Amino acid sequence: MVVWRGMRKDIREVMRDCKKCKSQKLNRKMHSVSSIMTIGGRTHLPFAPIHLDGVPIVALLDSGASVSLIPERVVNKLNLQDKVKPTYCSAKVANGSELKFLGQVSVIVSIGKTNVSHELLITKNEGAPAACLLGIDFVNALNKKGQLLTFNMMEKMVKVGKTNVKLLEPHQYGHHKAMTISVMCANDEVIPPRCQAIIAGELPGVNMENREFIISDTDRVTEDIYSVSSTLSTMDSEGKVVVKITNPSNAEMVLRKGTRIAEAEVWKENREPRRKVYTVCANAESVLSKIDLEKSALSEDGKRRVKTLITKFQDAFVGMDGRIGRFKGTTTHYIELNDNHRIPQSRPYRLSPEQRQKLEKEIKFMKENGLIEESTSPYTSPLLMIPKANGDIRIVIDYRRLNLITRSRTYIMPNTLDITEEASRGKIFSVFDIAQGFHTIRMHEAHKERTAFCSHMGVFQYRYMPMGLKGAPDTFQRAMSEVEKQFSGTMILYVDDLIVVSKTEEQHIRDLEEFFKLMIKMGLKLKAEKSQIGRTRISFLGFIIENNTIQPNGEKTEAIRKFPTPRTLTEVKSFLGMAGYFRRFIKNYAIMAKPLTTLPQKDVEFKWEEKEEKAFEEIKNALMSPPVLTTPRMDGDFEMHTDASKVGPYALTEILLQEQEGDLNP
Repeated sequence: MVVWRGMRKDIREVMRDCKKCKSQKLNRKMHSVSSIMTIGGRTHLPFAPIHLDGVPIVALLDSGASVSLIPERVVNKLNLQDKVKPTYCSAKVANGSELKFLGQVSVIVSIGKTNVSHELLITKNEGAPAACLLGIDFVNALNKKGQLLTFNMMEKMVKVGKTNVKLLEPHQYGHHKAMTISVMCANDEVIPPRCQAIIAGELPGVNMENREFIISDTDRVTEDIYSVSSTLSTMDSEGKVVVKITNPSNAEMVLRKGTRIAEAEVWKENREPRRKVYTVCANAESVLSKIDLEKSALSEDGKRRVKTLITKFQDAFVGMDGRIGRFKGTTTHYIELNDNHRIPQSRPYRLSPEQRQKLEKEIKFMKENGLIEESTSPYTSPLLMIPKANGDIRIVIDYRRLNLITRSRTYIMPNTLDITEEASRGKIFSVFDIAQGFHTIRMHEAHKERTAFCSHMGVFQYRYMPMGLKGAPDTFQRAMSEVEKQFSGTMILYVDDLIVVSKTEEQHIRDLEEFFKLMIKMGLKLKAEKSQIGRTRISFLGFIIENNTIQPNGEKTEAIRKFPTPRTLTEVKSFLGMAGYFRRFIKNYAIMAKPLTTLPQKDVEFKWEEKEEKAFEEIKNALMSPPVLTTPRMDGDFEMHTDASKVGPYALTEILLQEQEGDLNP
């Protein structure tokens, strides 16, 4: 609420009218076009000294503007490029023209002694009347904090709560020091004598989850003797930061909730701006262009809502910079070695000059992305260079000698029958692939040296889990289980393939929003080009899943159909392994395959005769037109049909059937 000196109306009446007006507005449909009454800067309007994230800025206070904004140059000055979020909001200015925004960013606005976390819209430099414009939305944010904003234009003063702030001319600066924010004790705390403790602190008016602050000691007038260690702390979802405090005295110290114990400033990484603001929108467009929604079974409104979700949560996908994610869960990869092992040491393989040049480029890229680091490890495994179709290379480390001395671990991978059946219970599916999933999992600090590899450039070790290590798939599956436990819907996981399964379109869109948020929270990124969103028919683990049914993927069974007649026991085992994966689709498979399954047994001479050839062809033909399996309903009745073999005592087959919609389905 803005209160102008000289108003005759009672303040309470103004507040009552304001609340009534606000409740009426909430019942109306919100419009995407706001209005800004000032453009180009008018010198008789109030300019006030403020701080944005602790940096001094002169702001125009304009109660006629419905939104607050800053120009792109200020975003770059404050190094806020990585905090920018897209927006499709626009505004009409005083001359009737439309002003489009490049994005929005959340900052800490400090005016007087009041701090407010606030969203500012970003405009092009020529569209901003000042370095910062604070509109009526900011005034409302102040009111929610219990602070009135009172203007006294005669004395060129604005009162924020109980604090007077002197107004400036547009060209004046008026303040030069960076501002720190008071840190208050979040709870009553008792610090034992001669002890160091970690306690929770609060920044009044500031609640910005995942923002980093430098917490440091401050001058204070108090009888308590204590010190606060400088700490880099990330604010949690409740607006709390970590304060490291030491009580050097011989008596216990009591700190009451709300006591000022330290000061904070926003942490700004010392780096050059990496990108301009408009890159955020370009990045969203790049992600959307790689996702094929034409094959989606969603309605037009559903597709539009999905596009909005992708734009809003674009950080869930690999962007234009090509950077992959970094898993934020607790799972790390360990390499536990056998007792009395011999350290594997190898020399680098020889490379041609062209290969050396490509390797140097790839290792430089991996170092810049924090995947590897230089090492003095005694463990050295050689590397191989695998050419890609586009002419680039993929580095593969030959960890065979390391794997021989690595202890085996027990971890049960998901059963493919169970997860495909679980997936088939849904109607709408979205399939995703995590970008370089293994490389997102941290290596255990003490075991990094065991991943070392050698090249003509020296020795390097992995900071994140490489491919090829014994137990790496198990570690990745455990990490994905961490993700799955935090998802309220149905998520099917198998290594780096994820499927979001829902029964209705509306539920699916809600599930996708939760899923994208979870990916960002867990630090994972998805491949946009491999994403299949809103499908009713998907291929997963060699099966086609559609409308509560499962059937073999024709591309997989084609390899079985073309399998040549086996000439050795190894080839027979290979064929049985391929065909056995789809055995639930072949009626009487055990009986049909009996002549082949007896061949690999001990003391049985390998002979390929007419009965083996017949069994071989029958299995291949059965897979050419396999039955479609229906997902069972647990509340229905089942029938089991069985049959026994006449060729041997161990061949027994059965089929589980259930009546659904008048048909008896397998």
